[in-house]
Amino acid sequence: MAIPDWVVIKRINELALPRERLQLDMDEWPTIARKRIQRFIQKERWFPTQSAYSGPGEGTFEEFAGHGLLRLAAAENTRVMGWLIEQEADLFQWRFENTPNLQERITVLRYLFGEDNVLDSRDLWAKFDLHDNYFGKFRLKNNRQEAIGVHFTCVPKIVSSRAAILRDGWVINSIKEFSSSLKITFERILRKRIKESGERMDRTARTAVSDIQEELGKLIHNIAQASGAIDLEDYCLFRRQDLFPQCMLDLNNEIMSKGHIGHNERFQL
Repeated sequence: MAIPDWVVIKRINELALPRERLQLDMDEWPTIARKRIQRFIQKERWFPTQSAYSGPGEGTFEEFAGHGLLRLAAAENTRVMGWLIEQEADLFQWRFENTPNLQERITVLRYLFGEDNVLDSRDLWAKFDLHDNYFGKFRLKNNRQEAIGVHFTCVPKIVSSRAAILRDGWVINSIKEFSSSLKITFERILRKRIKESGERMDRTARTAVSDIQEELGKLIHNIAQASGAIDLEDYCLFRRQDLFPQCMLDLNNEIMSKGHIGHNERFQL
């Protein structure tokens, strides 16, 4: 099964669109990018087939053009990068969790974690005995089709929290329980893709992008500030950074400079 088009970290050669359709167009792409920003502002969740554009492949094109231009804008601005990673990762996780096709979810897992690092239910129960009492204690018998195995190196947080079965190097659980770990991997890969995009920008593309980079940067910066705005007048502690433990001060400084920290770090802060 092909990697679904809603996985925005796909590379250009993995998209089922003509090459000429993927050329940077500064007349069309900024409009699409702004629409994507507005959808993020409004907390929308959507799949690329649900597009305002008509015609075959236009949903995929809108994804690529909107996300692609924002990725370029984020390449040289860490605060924009942090905001974009957070928005795209939240959307990706929603899409993964709301995809009814089980095989499609397996395909996405293998794409992000590695082909050899994911066992589907068929491979899993060929390797392990479903009737082993060890599995019965975790009630996996009732979720046989939903159970998968992921190599422990891909999901260290699940391993450390002991939130799943670990047998012979495989973390075994219902597929939905791997959603958060998959999101973390998505964020890491997207950050890498953004940096690669910046490195590959030629002079012509850089000049074209710079015309709207500042505009998008300011817009995203304002959105990030507004979305995180809290009335702190009655919370004097938060205005007394001298009372922060050093670890919390470091997290506070990081989110102020980058606009984004990981889920666990946000929870701590």
